[in-house]
Amino acid sequence: MRPRLTLCKVLVRKLHSNAIATEHNHVSIRVATRDDLDLAANEMPDQLCKRFVEAAMSRGDICLAAFHGGQLLSFVWRSFTTAPHCDGVWVRVERPYWYTYKTFTRPDFRGLRLSGLLTATTFVAIADIGAASAS
Repeated sequence: MRPRLTLCKVLVRKLHSNAIATEHNHVSIRVATRDDLDLAANEMPDQLCKRFVEAAMSRGDICLAAFHGGQLLSFVWRSFTTAPHCDGVWVRVERPYWYTYKTFTRPDFRGLRLSGLLTATTFVAIADIGAASAS
């Protein structure tokens, strides 16, 4: 077996609370609930499966999602511990950092900069989760 080396690039950036938007053009951004994710898994089995959702949530990962009229338009998963990358490789991070993985935007809603809104909202979601876990 030949030795294999994989190089990864890590992007670290600061987020500021004044950059947060939780609603934009009738699209709301929030942490997806288990019910949201189960519904999305039924609607988009090629993008989410219930087994993946269960595993991610059991690790404490969160899914930030964009919704319009109750329909999940876009999502991104964030891990604060370990998460799958590819080919059996796992990534480990510790707070205050997170690893972004498993992103998707429905084709009809691409180009609306939903990914940027999801990224900005991460800051608020982390603060809310931290406050909830401290109480």
